[in-house]
Amino acid sequence: MNRMTSTVFTNTRRLWSPPLGLVASTLAPRLSAMTPRSLDRAFGPLQFQRFEGTMTGGDINRPIITDFGVLDRFVPLPSNERPSLLTTLGWKYRLRALRSRFATTFNIGVLKTKAGKFNTRGFLDEAVGLYQVMNEAFATGDRKLLQHICLPAMYSKLKGDMKRRTHTIRWQYVGEVEPATLVALQTGRLASDVTLAQAVVRIHSKQAVEVFNKENVCISSNVDQPTSVVEYVIFQRIIAEGDNNHWQVYGKTKPTPLEAFQPQS
Repeated sequence: MNRMTSTVFTNTRRLWSPPLGLVASTLAPRLSAMTPRSLDRAFGPLQFQRFEGTMTGGDINRPIITDFGVLDRFVPLPSNERPSLLTTLGWKYRLRALRSRFATTFNIGVLKTKAGKFNTRGFLDEAVGLYQVMNEAFATGDRKLLQHICLPAMYSKLKGDMKRRTHTIRWQYVGEVEPATLVALQTGRLASDVTLAQAVVRIHSKQAVEVFNKENVCISSNVDQPTSVVEYVIFQRIIAEGDNNHWQVYGKTKPTPLEAFQPQS
């Protein structure tokens, strides 16, 4: 392998705070042939940064896209937690949630066109499966598996958490409390034949965790009374002609609270 320093392109128009890094190394062959002007048309104004990385052979001179940001920061609250329609804030929030639902419906159609046999139920099953594998790999310390199913920033966070913990963890997915739901789906065109898809999935499940000290003595457990956990997980996939990319875990988010909601005038 060759140790090298490559240029990284970062779209500064769509950064989320805190930013979560994304990698699309599968785009490298296409991007390597693009001129600065065509890159600017495809991704908007780009900021050039230096990136230390290890790459092999023909990849050495190829740029890596590391961060596309979150395509839509708005994540609607569950219907029973939204304000009354009789208030101005209430109907504006519900109108924004309705726009999000329409966008999701439209983007399901986009994925069916771009990704072939996409269907919502199949995707949700895959998303829950990835969620379970991620938690199990985190508990067992399987970094190689985490690196495969998570995007770099999520992997980096989990790796840091694993380094800091002093106990052994056993994690168990007991079962779903409610079926997983597709809360939001956004797509973005990166190039004429390259599409970015981001999905927010609400996963409500029961989970059990056992914690063991260095002497392998159980010091904490909820196996007898598993905890009900609700999480909103962001998944991402890059769809390019001829590429067989899979969904990966981007990170986690939360519904947009009323105090942070800024209705458009």
